[in-house]
Amino acid sequence: MAASALALDDSLPEAHLAIAEVNLYQDWDFAGAEKEFRTTLALNPSYSTAHQWYGEFLTMMGRYPEAIQEIQSALALDPLSAIVHHQAAGTFIAAGQDDESAEQFREVQKLNPNFLSMYESRSWLFRIESKFLESIEDLQKSAPLWGADYERFLAEVNKLKPAYASGGRNGYFRQCLKVHQFYMRSHFYLARDYVELGDREAALAQLEQSYRNHDYEALWLLQDRELRPLRSDPRFQSLIRAVGLPQQ
Repeated sequence: MAASALALDDSLPEAHLAIAEVNLYQDWDFAGAEKEFRTTLALNPSYSTAHQWYGEFLTMMGRYPEAIQEIQSALALDPLSAIVHHQAAGTFIAAGQDDESAEQFREVQKLNPNFLSMYESRSWLFRIESKFLESIEDLQKSAPLWGADYERFLAEVNKLKPAYASGGRNGYFRQCLKVHQFYMRSHFYLARDYVELGDREAALAQLEQSYRNHDYEALWLLQDRELRPLRSDPRFQSLIRAVGLPQQ
């Protein structure tokens, strides 16, 4: 559809942006995606969504100063968008700017307290900060996202507090393994849990499966802070190369 639109008129920024997203998420063609993002913004510098999505791409590439610049442009153009603030929070997490991320999540909550994805995303920030009880509370709030599995998911989430009380940090992460079985593409999330439990082999096996499934979460290999203990492992570096991400 986007290619057909461009064949008729290649000055349509929306069509270029659609192709950028296909290049990124479907084809993992990062050079092609960046070219289309830049073309989109050259055609319409005031296109908030294009700045937002280009910022998301730059975050995946580990280019955090550029990503922050793009997401700030998106916020300036559309300051009342909960979705843009949500993306800004994710970029700041990846960049290690947790206070800024927390502020963006607060903005999302003010703009749309029923934005359930925000609670799920913020639970990861709390987890990175070892604020496990706060993380659990946000996961509980996000439970309706799981639709038909809502009650089963929530039952496993509700076991996180007693698991943490009885088993400490490791008890919490062992129960997280059960929670993340409910995620649609669970391998990447399970890998995070295994890293936190110190099980490098299991973590790498889950990441390999995520790559083989062409899960879009595999595009987060560089930006995910919980995976950093794996950075020095040659197998992790091989995955980075296989996905096509830049070497760090």
